[in-house]
Amino acid sequence: MQTPLPTPLDRYVAAQNAHDIPGLVACFSPDGHVYDEGKLHFGPGQIWVWATETTARYDITMSPLSLTTDADRAALVSTVSGNFPGSPLDLTFNFTLEAGHVRILEITQ
Repeated sequence: MQTPLPTPLDRYVAAQNAHDIPGLVACFSPDGHVYDEGKLHFGPGQIWVWATETTARYDITMSPLSLTTDADRAALVSTVSGNFPGSPLDLTFNFTLEAGHVRILEITQ
């Protein structure tokens, strides 16, 4: 992808690809939350558990393809590879940003 990512998204992608759980959790605001696979994960503790479990289960890496932004929202389409049926798969990471952090992340297919 040629377009540079906003700093919070760049940090998120780097942490995800390095399987850096502390770095990934640090991307989120204190009241941040993730909606993935039909489940809501709220706050740093639940995001830590989600990141740890998904990293162990799927061993994913992501390669950004396109970015659409509007005010404090960003939709990042990425090719996600890992240990899951259908890999690699293009997923959309819908971010809401706040004060340099991710406040909301919703992952959709």
